[in-house]
Amino acid sequence: MTQARTDERGAITVIAVFLAIFAIAILYTVVGTAEVILARERLQDAADVAALSSAVMHARSMNLLVLINLVMAALLAVLVTIKLVESLAIIGIAIAGALAWPTAGATLAAIPPLQSVQQTMHSTYGDVKDPVYQALEALHDVSGVVAKVTPTAAAVMASGELARFGKPPVVGGVAVGTRMTLPVSDGLFDDLCRKAGGMPVMLARTGLESAGIPALPQLMGVLQSPMESLAGEFSDYFCGESDGSGDKSSGGPSHRQKLQRSYPQIETEASRACAAGEGLQGVGGPPRQVTNPACDQSLAEEEAGKADAQTGGCPQGRDCSLDGPYETRVQAAREQCDPLVAPRPFAYWYQTRKGVVSYQWTGVFWKRGEPSYARPERRGGDPSRDPGEFAPPCGPKDVGPSVAVGYRRRAHLSLARDINPVCSTEEMPEVPTLLPARGTGIEVSLTEVTNILGCRREVEEDIPIETGDSADRDGSNGKAPKVLESGVELGDENFQIRALVQGEAAGREASSIVRLALWDAEDTKNPVGKLGRFGSFSVAGAEYFYDGDHGDEHDRTAWMWNMKWRARLRRFALPESDAGNVLRKACDVALAPSACSSIFELGDARRSLFLH
Repeated sequence: MTQARTDERGAITVIAVFLAIFAIAILYTVVGTAEVILARERLQDAADVAALSSAVMHARSMNLLVLINLVMAALLAVLVTIKLVESLAIIGIAIAGALAWPTAGATLAAIPPLQSVQQTMHSTYGDVKDPVYQALEALHDVSGVVAKVTPTAAAVMASGELARFGKPPVVGGVAVGTRMTLPVSDGLFDDLCRKAGGMPVMLARTGLESAGIPALPQLMGVLQSPMESLAGEFSDYFCGESDGSGDKSSGGPSHRQKLQRSYPQIETEASRACAAGEGLQGVGGPPRQVTNPACDQSLAEEEAGKADAQTGGCPQGRDCSLDGPYETRVQAAREQCDPLVAPRPFAYWYQTRKGVVSYQWTGVFWKRGEPSYARPERRGGDPSRDPGEFAPPCGPKDVGPSVAVGYRRRAHLSLARDINPVCSTEEMPEVPTLLPARGTGIEVSLTEVTNILGCRREVEEDIPIETGDSADRDGSNGKAPKVLESGVELGDENFQIRALVQGEAAGREASSIVRLALWDAEDTKNPVGKLGRFGSFSVAGAEYFYDGDHGDEHDRTAWMWNMKWRARLRRFALPESDAGNVLRKACDVALAPSACSSIFELGDARRSLFLH
């Protein structure tokens, strides 16, 4: 017994037991950390592959649309070539006839064969036109299907790529963009005809270069651009129809006509695009209807600047700031409705108000007080229905103003809200012969024209005369190429693909052992401890883009005529507002809705928490 009490052998075993526990915990932590790193790497690879594969699918579809556009142009080039040969035959007949006198009739011998060529080409054109149009319509329909199904097909392909990683580490995932269709819309038939016009010249240049003929290939290169412009301007003649988008007044027959125009006319990007016919879209079908979002936006901008129907002021609830649409419109109206501008306006709509202002005699001069005004009134009604008042309300004496002499072109003299009236009947009291007592007051009634709301002027414009057999304008978009939607820019949300992948929470066992040091208590000093539930998610971003060269990356007209669409990985950031709805809905379907919702409800923090 005494020996047992004095025997010190094995004393270190007690300490070794405790050290062994911590050593095992450290070993488990190292192993668990390695497992987590490997699992995270594998999970991140899955997210990258899903995002990039979806972007590649989108890029290939854009290249397919480009190929369809080129095939459509090539088919239409057949008609252009036939019509070009016919035109050359007609020109040859005219030249032969013109040279008949100086050549003593020798050139007349060339007229019969040229007439035969012309008639043959004319007949061939009629035979080929219908099959070409049918092929164009079929290709147009195919391009529409491609634009619609690509995002869905890309999401399915991304899911297949994720399935290759297996479970674990991937539990589920999704890779989608911010829209359900490709960012393309129907273009213009005239643009297709313009592209087709340059193809015969390009093919002739290629053939001449292959044959080694000098000088002529360079000449053909010079002729390609003029031929494209000619075909686009006269697509009725070369391609059989037109959607009226070309500038037919340039070089074509026209007549001058007097037209009544309402002012002000404010030029914006939307109004310019509307006037140029940019962004035409085909809706429904058949028969197809042509709409133009640019024109809709232009009308909305004009509506936002309209004055109140009763007071002529800025309607309640609208943007009434100094740089808002109402103030911009009334300022433009002052400038464009000046009674001395040519041609002079003949009808006016304006805002007026009556008031009273007090003047007080200071002993030396009359001091003007703050005026008080009655409720403003609108004169002239609605320009679209009311003829307006024919006499200008303000202006010099020679125009016979109906309210007062004078015309101020600036609505505001500074950044102050105080309006600078167009003109006013107010006149300062004259200094009487017998000076009144100091402090004497006088009230003066006045009428002000506070704003010019609009006017009408008669202008002369060149009106183009349509020639040729013009087909149904609405139907031309059924054979039009695909173009990028108006307002779409490379690198914006329309081209972004995001992948959200969920994996197993690897290393949970190691994490639980590490927590032995805290006795399973919450670490109050860890501000992001509750975000551990998002540790099983991996994210990735990609985009498809136009990889142009020689500056054509900035030329929107080239984006849908060159197969240079590529895909690449990009830095990931969750989309904002409506742009993230597609990703959120797809995430709720593919993964746990609660997890997806919690990610999107993190607010501003999500932009810094989910980066890659």
